[in-house]
Amino acid sequence: MNEKVLETVLNEILEEQKDMWKELSHNTKVIECYSELFKQFEVHIKQFKVESPDLKPIENILNKRLSKIQELVEVQPKNVLHEKRILFYPEGDKQNFIKFLTNKILLYFSISVICYSLFFMCLNFWKENSKIDRYKYSLYWIYNKASKADRIQIEHVIKEFQNDSIYSARKQLFDK
Repeated sequence: MNEKVLETVLNEILEEQKDMWKELSHNTKVIECYSELFKQFEVHIKQFKVESPDLKPIENILNKRLSKIQELVEVQPKNVLHEKRILFYPEGDKQNFIKFLTNKILLYFSISVICYSLFFMCLNFWKENSKIDRYKYSLYWIYNKASKADRIQIEHVIKEFQNDSIYSARKQLFDK
């Protein structure tokens, strides 16, 4: 039984192989036929030449018509609108400009507040300092014009004034 099965299997394989050889020979013939057609097509394409017609007359006509159109446009009156306007923001890219403008306004505002504060602090300092100088000058003038009894009283007032804590604090600030 094994021999019969083997023989039938081998016969089937042999038949299939014969069929495959037939198909292969047929396929090679078809490929050769197509390659011949392709070669003929290449030869035909190489021989094919396209000749462009002469376009100079058409180009001349178009140029003449275009020049006439340009003359007509130049002759017509033009409506020119002159707009005078003040733009606070640019017409394009408003978001970045607003951010930039806001940052600059805040910067300059803070600088102006700081300068304003410093100015008035310096002004106040100068006024206080000048008051003390005026008081000293007037006190020395009175001292020089006073009699001996009045001078003793003035010296007593000056000593009390020097012992005062506010005077000593101001003296330390302003005499530096």
